[in-house]
Amino acid sequence: MGSIEAPQKFKIIVIGAGIAGLTAALGLHQKGHTVTVLERHADTQALGGPINLSPSATHIMTEYGLEELIHERLGLRERPVSLRRFEDGSQLGTTPVGTSKKLYGSGVWTASRFGWQKIFKQVAEERGIKIEFSTPVQTMDVDTATVVLRDGRKLEADLVIAADGAGSVVRPIILGQPLDRRDPVGAINIDVPLDILQDDPELEMLADEAQNFWIGPGGCCAAGPVLDTGVFNMCWISEDKFGRPGEWFIKGDLAGVAERYKDWDPRLVKLVKAAKPENCYIWNITDLPPLPTWSKGRAVLIGDASHATLPYLGMGATSSVEDGRSLAECLDRAKSVGEIPLILKAFESLRKARAESVINMSRVAMGLWHLPDGEQQVQRDAMYAAVFVPKLWDGKPVDDPPTGFADPSFRPYFSGHKTVEFTNRKLDEMGIER
Repeated sequence: MGSIEAPQKFKIIVIGAGIAGLTAALGLHQKGHTVTVLERHADTQALGGPINLSPSATHIMTEYGLEELIHERLGLRERPVSLRRFEDGSQLGTTPVGTSKKLYGSGVWTASRFGWQKIFKQVAEERGIKIEFSTPVQTMDVDTATVVLRDGRKLEADLVIAADGAGSVVRPIILGQPLDRRDPVGAINIDVPLDILQDDPELEMLADEAQNFWIGPGGCCAAGPVLDTGVFNMCWISEDKFGRPGEWFIKGDLAGVAERYKDWDPRLVKLVKAAKPENCYIWNITDLPPLPTWSKGRAVLIGDASHATLPYLGMGATSSVEDGRSLAECLDRAKSVGEIPLILKAFESLRKARAESVINMSRVAMGLWHLPDGEQQVQRDAMYAAVFVPKLWDGKPVDDPPTGFADPSFRPYFSGHKTVEFTNRKLDEMGIER
């Protein structure tokens, strides 16, 4: 009987210390690879609204040994999620507490972007992963996996993973040309201290729910408590093209927000008026069209660098976490550095359709959520009332993207996905030996 060859261990550079880059580094390090993370900023990003990790990603956090630590440091607990009418906050649908864990084996975890990045950074450094901040990348050679830094230094690796966001430096090199990002929505992000809600009987209920989504003509508001920062976050999203891609520190106009949304739920307007100007920012939210490829030579794009999406499914960060876990499984089958380009193409082939389905369904959701009142809006509300509470699922893998929100496979496809099982099953089908 022949012995099973141990997986090859590689020297890997990850560009970007966001959620995609840091969680990929954790997964690769767990497999025994030597990982260095390069980040252009001086530290992890301090701004950003709450980030949901869906069950397919929280499963991965458990596989990384992080569940207890995350709950301890971020104070997570599962709460209901509600979809609401814009003008009075009446519920269109609610997902009860415990639904995700019951159906999919793990819950939905919500924390601030900064909280997620901080904990991933701390764990990465504790586990011996090297993170170099203030280290912007100028260019790279995809054939030799050589990274050229802005200060002139050259770093060599077996593999380069570009997790450097929607404005990726590496993506034009892989594609051979720049790519125009789609910038269809603007967002106004407002934080209000939670104690303001807890001291007001009219607002207290909002502090007790995980996430609320008010949907109405031309826009929506995603709002809920962020326990690790002690604030109630509101993100007002509209099809106005304000803000600039990649700019997170442009101050917004609170009085203008209150006037624009004066006909929306009075509780929201009251919270806007209670906010301080220094806690209001405007952003431009970007998604990407489908890319012709994610990889070239020994370089690959993951996360927002390859499939930035709009926030309407709450799956952007989850999809990025899945990327890193899947890539680590794929690399287990590479017997040498020379096989890495083939493995990257396999990774792309089994991840691309799923990531692009998130982009596509997010755009569909935008159209539904922003409908003006009328017949289509009434049909939408009836549809959400029927499907917002997930139906029982038999646990069988769902590989094909759903056809729409009313498709019974919608929740199992997005929430019930098991990245490790799916990746290895597909690699076996491709004939790529372990």
